Amino acid sequence: MLCRFTGFAEPIWGLVWVASPPGPSEQAVLNTMFTACLEESMTEEEKPEDLDAKYQHLWEKKDSPPPNSLTRFIPSWPICIAGVVLLITIVVLVSMGELEFRPSWPGGSSSSPSPSFVSVNGNTPRSESEAFRELVKNRVGSEGLEFTINDDLDLDSRKIIQVRFDIGDNLTDGMVKRGAMMDIEAILKAIDESGIYCGEVTVFGSFPLTDKYGGSKSEVVVKATYSGTEIDKVDWNGFLTDNVYEIADDVWMHPAFRN
Repeated sequence: MLCRFTGFAEPIWGLVWVASPPGPSEQAVLNTMFTACLEESMTEEEKPEDLDAKYQHLWEKKDSPPPNSLTRFIPSWPICIAGVVLLITIVVLVSMGELEFRPSWPGGSSSSPSPSFVSVNGNTPRSESEAFRELVKNRVGSEGLEFTINDDLDLDSRKIIQVRFDIGDNLTDGMVKRGAMMDIEAILKAIDESGIYCGEVTVFGSFPLTDKYGGSKSEVVVKATYSGTEIDKVDWNGFLTDNVYEIADDVWMHPAFRN
């Protein structure tokens, strides 16, 4: 096996030798083995009288005269071991799928998911709601997140806000419902912290529902409307999530989500 591999490795040994020649002790040990391997890997027609003549072009790259044996091609043991270990590691990682080669040029493919798109609608300039939208996105997540923000007809600086979001799945139905309440609380708190002048906000939470035929479709399962004046009354330091529907002006729930 070693002899068969040597035919492939000859140019590699040569290049490494140019950069890092071995010591005298290594030559004596490996001279016979590699010379035999090189002879075995060559046909009768290819074998020269002096094997060193075959590699004369490599000796010319060094200032010293050609050596008497082919062991000058053999790199130092630390380099050999490091190279073998690196090669085996790469092969193992690629075979296990842990290492993937991806193009890095513009337009190159990548398995990384694209960032979720956040929809923003309404006649309010986006700069006026940016702080509020960023707070909501950071706390609720961007999946299914949509904003519609309009100026109040009676007062342009006061905003009429709609927020649509996807309710995250969880281990139990109770935990899913609790998560929806926490998301709504986060949205209301973002209104207070961002300083946006809110006249009214309506939140729509969506969640996949399965019908009697086994089909699944994301539907709005909770809708709650809050006035800006009611939000201003909340002390968020002592507020309980259980009361998030209690302070709403209006609440609607899908029967499957309510039970």
